Amino acid sequence: MLAAKNFFNFPNHSSRDSTPRDSPLATSAMISKPTIEDEKPMMEDDRDQDSDTETILTENTTTAATSFWDHTAIRDAVPWAGKTFIIVDKASGRVISHTNGELRLEDNTGRRGCWHWLCVEKDGWFGFCNTASGRYLGINVWGTLQAEVKHHKGWEFFCPRRHPDGGYILLATQNHWKLLKVGLNKDGDGLVANGDHDGIVWEFVQV
Repeated sequence: MLAAKNFFNFPNHSSRDSTPRDSPLATSAMISKPTIEDEKPMMEDDRDQDSDTETILTENTTTAATSFWDHTAIRDAVPWAGKTFIIVDKASGRVISHTNGELRLEDNTGRRGCWHWLCVEKDGWFGFCNTASGRYLGINVWGTLQAEVKHHKGWEFFCPRRHPDGGYILLATQNHWKLLKVGLNKDGDGLVANGDHDGIVWEFVQV
C-alpha cells in the first residue's frame, strides 16, 4: 500500500533545529539573551543624585563669590582709568567702603555704604573716586587713609603695583617723592600708608 500523502501539512519534526542544548551555539545564545535586570531603566532618583550635589556646590560657591558683586563682574581685573572697581582685601575678603562718611573695610553688604570706586588718572597717577559720595580715596599728613575731598591732587595719587602671587599692592604718594604701601593700622580697624608694613594684597573686581 502506498504511504498516505501529508495533506494536512503537519510539521516535519525532522526539520526542527537539531542543535543539542549543550552545544556551544546553544550556550552562546542563552548567555547573550538580555535579562530583565539588564533592561531595567535608570530610575529618576539615580539620575538626579549627582546633579543635585553639583547644584548645591555651585550655589554655595556662587553665594560666597558674589557677596558684593554679581556674575557680570570681572575678577582680578587690571586697574584702569574710566573703569569702576570694588577693591577687595584678598586675605580677608573685606572691601574698601565709604560708609556714613567713614572709610572702612567692610564685610557686611547689609550696611548702607558704597564700595564702588571709579578709577581716574591725572599726571600719570591713578585716583579712586567713590561713586556715591564723590569723595576721593587719599591720605592725610599722618598717612591715614580717608575719603574726604572731591578733588584729585597729590594726597589722592595712587599707584597699583602687580603682586607676583596675583592681585596688587596699592602705593600712596608722600610729598610727591616717596611711595608707601597701603595696609592695616596697628589696631587692625583702619588703613594707613606709613611704611611700617608690607602692604595688603588687593584684588580689583571690575563692575
